[in-house]
Amino acid sequence: MISLIVKIVTVPIVLLLAMFMSDNVNYGAMWQPFLIILLLIGSGLALEYAMLNSGTLWTSVILDLITAFLILYFISNIFAGAYVSFGGALVVSIILGVCEYLLHRFLIRSGNVDKAPA
Repeated sequence: MISLIVKIVTVPIVLLLAMFMSDNVNYGAMWQPFLIILLLIGSGLALEYAMLNSGTLWTSVILDLITAFLILYFISNIFAGAYVSFGGALVVSIILGVCEYLLHRFLIRSGNVDKAPA
């Protein structure tokens, strides 16, 4: 539950700030970034529940980073009027990856993840 709340707060903030502060992330309609936000939150939670335990911190963070990049770069550019550059997708996915690392480290240290291997 902690993870869901943190993702609901951080993912929209990071993506919308990138959208409004950079020319490298641009969406043609307001529903497009919200769909991307839902995809990022859903994929992040799915990867977290499938992979995260005390021995897979870096693996889960790297997979989250790669998944965020692929969603931002490829799926965003499918939308009419949307444009996300390679660099824009990379920067946003790295920022999200740092957030994921901090969240995963907190979850592991606080004992909020299952200690059994995935």
